[in-house]
Amino acid sequence: MNVSNLIPGANIYMCCVLAGEFQVVCPWLLRKLVDLGLWNDQMKNMIIAHSGSVQNIPGIPDNVKAIYKTIQEIFQKKAPTLGQLTSMHFYGWKKGLKMGMYYLRTRPTAQAIQFMVDQSVLKDVKMANTKAASAVVEKNRASRGGVTGPLPLPLPSPV
Repeated sequence: MNVSNLIPGANIYMCCVLAGEFQVVCPWLLRKLVDLGLWNDQMKNMIIAHSGSVQNIPGIPDNVKAIYKTIQEIFQKKAPTLGQLTSMHFYGWKKGLKMGMYYLRTRPTAQAIQFMVDQSVLKDVKMANTKAASAVVEKNRASRGGVTGPLPLPLPSPV
């Protein structure tokens, strides 16, 4: 049985087959990082710690980040409707795609355990994400005049 712990559109994922488990890296990204002299174990661990994304990894040039986005990082004008998803599923089924709905799923709510990654790298990424989230909260609070919690709803105008 072949099973992939695949995050659709991720730049790195784990593939589990009868012969064992191995990591699969996007070959074009790998070639680019090797050419730039950036590929090493630390870079691999950083990509895994960022769930296959290269967007928040320091040292990777912006032109490379622009090319290698995960599916969740690509801007979509609007969320697909149920009808559109169903249509895409049946189109793939007619074309011979075995597991069409698998690739149309959203990002999972839980993240896979990253036991092969250096724990200090995971801790650094978690702290950076927490700081970034705190900065967004502070920015929103400042833009609302220091008001915390939900904004009050406007009162209906008298008729």
